[in-house]
Amino acid sequence: MPVADTEWHESLPAWSPDGRRIAYTANRGRKWDIWMVAPDGDKRERITDDDAKDYAPIWSPDGQKLLFSSNRKRSVDLWSIAIDSRKLKQLTIDESFEAFATWSPDGEKVVFQSDRGGKEQLWVIPISNITYTASLKIRKLIRFADWLSTEVAEEVTGKEIY
Repeated sequence: MPVADTEWHESLPAWSPDGRRIAYTANRGRKWDIWMVAPDGDKRERITDDDAKDYAPIWSPDGQKLLFSSNRKRSVDLWSIAIDSRKLKQLTIDESFEAFATWSPDGEKVVFQSDRGGKEQLWVIPISNITYTASLKIRKLIRFADWLSTEVAEEVTGKEIY
């Protein structure tokens, strides 16, 4: 039984932790966005609305956010969006391909696939330590774990990064 019988390409579904919603990727007229629907096909709702390709949504353990991949800033990076406020947060900033992520059970870290360094590998980043502001020009992902190197932007305009 299809959740919804539409003419659009729908893929990459993910159940919410409470089982009441399904997030998925839909291509509607050459526009890839994240959508949400109830398991019975009711309450269909667009979560992202951008000309970029947004895909592969994954629910946070508390069901308050979605993690997804997007080429909003040219390269494919990881983003999160709060379900209620629709507030976006870019989690990675790198010229490499970074996608197919999932949350740690406590929601404090994300593991994802990246081709940084020229080969496909898994990377882990702590979510709580990533803070970007408009006044920061960040060329590479700022990483704070021992197992990852730190590359800072060419220009950090006097703001603290934590």
